[in-house]
Amino acid sequence: MKFTFRTRDNISPIGLQNIYISHCPDDAAERDRLISTLLENELAPFFACWYDGDQTTYTDAALSWRIGQMDLMVLLVTNRMLNHPSRSLAFELEKAREHRIPILTVLTSGCDIGEFRHRFAQQPFIAQDDPAFAEQLDRQLCLKLGSAELHRTAAKGIFCGHIYICSAPEDREIIPRLAARLRSMELLYDFALIHDDLFGVYEPDADEQQALIQKSSIVLIVATSHLGQRENRLINQITESGKHVIAVTPEDDRHLRTASLNKLLTDCISISNQQLLMEKIGVVVGHLLSGRNTLEHQHRLAQSYLYGINTLASTNLALDFLKSAAQSGYLPSQILLVDILRGELGFKPKYDEAATAQMRIIEKHTQTFNASPTPENAIILAEAINLLGSIYLAADQQDKAENAYKNCITLCERRKRGAPPPELLRQYAIACEERGRLREAKFDIKTAEEHYRLALENFEKLQQSGTDLEVQHHIGQLYLALGNISMSRGRLEDADEFYRRCYEQRETTADLWNTVHFRRELAEVLERLGQLYERCGDTERSEECTRSEIEIFRSLSEENGSVQGRRDLARAISTMCRQLLAANRLSEAQEQVSETIALRERLLAETESDEVARELIADYDLLGDICAQRENITAACDARVKGVQVRKRIAEKAPDDNRAQEAVAEACLRIAMLNPESPLGREMVEAAVSVFDRLYSRTRQKQYRDRIAEARLILKPRRIVTEKVSLLSRRGR
Repeated sequence: MKFTFRTRDNISPIGLQNIYISHCPDDAAERDRLISTLLENELAPFFACWYDGDQTTYTDAALSWRIGQMDLMVLLVTNRMLNHPSRSLAFELEKAREHRIPILTVLTSGCDIGEFRHRFAQQPFIAQDDPAFAEQLDRQLCLKLGSAELHRTAAKGIFCGHIYICSAPEDREIIPRLAARLRSMELLYDFALIHDDLFGVYEPDADEQQALIQKSSIVLIVATSHLGQRENRLINQITESGKHVIAVTPEDDRHLRTASLNKLLTDCISISNQQLLMEKIGVVVGHLLSGRNTLEHQHRLAQSYLYGINTLASTNLALDFLKSAAQSGYLPSQILLVDILRGELGFKPKYDEAATAQMRIIEKHTQTFNASPTPENAIILAEAINLLGSIYLAADQQDKAENAYKNCITLCERRKRGAPPPELLRQYAIACEERGRLREAKFDIKTAEEHYRLALENFEKLQQSGTDLEVQHHIGQLYLALGNISMSRGRLEDADEFYRRCYEQRETTADLWNTVHFRRELAEVLERLGQLYERCGDTERSEECTRSEIEIFRSLSEENGSVQGRRDLARAISTMCRQLLAANRLSEAQEQVSETIALRERLLAETESDEVARELIADYDLLGDICAQRENITAACDARVKGVQVRKRIAEKAPDDNRAQEAVAEACLRIAMLNPESPLGREMVEAAVSVFDRLYSRTRQKQYRDRIAEARLILKPRRIVTEKVSLLSRRGR
């Protein structure tokens, strides 16, 4: 099959937008299911889905060129991809960003969200397990490809016309170069380019070419002998259509035109002669450009260039038209410009510019609201102010963000008397929740709690009117936040109530329980409940919560084997080990820490992460302490020696890090203290002295010289005892 496509009703892909499905070789079934979902969307008549049918190996240049022709890349993420990432996927992502192609990341059912976030921290995604997946997919396709209404309007002719570039198959490589020159002509900003060069894998039939010619205002022929020898049918169609015809020839063309071409063309223009080409086209199209400079027309052109609708995508042209219309006060352009500037459509965020543009929108909405203070206008204004707050948050400007949320709260409080509309309550609750988080980050716990309670009250009102999953998620987060505050302020009964509500709310929502993300959040609640019961002295219930947490993480780890899942499992088992130690159940604690060590040893071998290494060191030290308490000095020494070995690996990566070197020496001394008279004890003392000596030579700090003396004291008691025994024996004789 090689590089192939699918469209709704198997229509021709010519003139449609192009979506590239990037996936792993073993995920063909998941790819086909996703394509079927995409082709059910209302935008499906306007795009074609392209993919590698048999995962053919292309050259980097060929793959880069094909990606550059796309309007959207869909990255299909499965657990197989996360566990065995291929070089081609990384290359495709890099090229998509290089060509500024929007990326839509879709996580398949059962995919480990935690592992994906660990690998691709900055990459937004939508998950098929999310009950709102269909709505999210619709929204993302509209954001990245344009709405169905926009496409339908474009089909009716928002442009002055179309320019159809036709050529023989042998001359298709000329088209991208010619299209680039045409796009640079300001005269053609209002014209759409269409052509039949679809990656060398699709040839239009006679009826399709006839339709393209009839649709176009101008036909641009790449005139070479290839066309004259093989395309007499096409030339006849153009002749009979009565369309304006302009012929161009490549700079290195040495072919003679055939008789059929001579009938049609009086002269050819070289592609390199841009001035002459522009003059020729100007004669044909100049009169079509009058009366086409309204703000609405500029906005539609910007959308078409942004999404590549009926034309080659051009971000620069799109931004030019958008900024022009936005500065003139055209609201749809202002809104779309903000989405671009805050990185919503895959562009690099420019938060300062986004905030400035959003302020203009708020000013316009404020004027509308002051003139007509209806609930609908209040909702629009509140939503705009909340968006400004989120932009400031993303830019890490917390004071400005808090001020925006305060303004939204003030607006909503004035309008929510009586029976306010649900959407106004939603905006009010969101603003209260976000301001509460900002106050909590500044340790203003009292104000934070007040705002959390206001947010919870209004989200619960919304929940009574329907089963909005987003609202349920907000409620769960607020229960958790209020529980944390109650526990920090010593109100343990309140904390217990909030944590239990959060747990019940997440557990009873079956559709949320089936997703990795919300199962991990459920485990988080169990962890907090365990901490609460431990603080109350109820060790039995604390252990019960920790065991349930371990059960969740163990099931997640067995399902997908992700790095994050196994790290979570190891962390939960470590908590259980600490609880067993507090109860003096040393044998059970030793079993638990041994399992944690086995998990983290495998993780360290796979990831070589310093963070995992430090966690493993803590486990070895804990095992050493447990063995020492059980008076198994040999096992205690063995565990701590392994900890020293891991510390040395960390120190070798950073030879200039004094703290890492010092940690090795201190760990050696702790081993020596277990059995100073053994050969291992003496070996560890000498190793510690050697490290401290190097550190003193490097830094000349007195503390290292003192540590050398203290280390040698570990062996002194043995020598003193030996000398006294020798003296007594001589006296006895």
